[in-house]
Amino acid sequence: MGTGRKRMRLIRERLQLRLHWLVAGAVLAVIVLIGLLIVGVTMESAPITFMAGGGIAAAGLAWGIGYATITLQRLRLTRIVE
Repeated sequence: MGTGRKRMRLIRERLQLRLHWLVAGAVLAVIVLIGLLIVGVTMESAPITFMAGGGIAAAGLAWGIGYATITLQRLRLTRIVE
């Protein structure tokens, strides 16, 4: 039973690490895209502003899908343990 617990802990730690990387990547992407949005507004460039806004929306959507996937994996892992 000891190896099963170690394996579950390892899987849980991997999922937590994936979640940290997902959040870090999303934050970095949004920071860059907000900078691009500011540049687009400052230069009064509609294409740059539109592209940055679309990128922020895409980053949010990708983050939501990734977070939901990791959460579902954690729930499935919790059910297996119980």
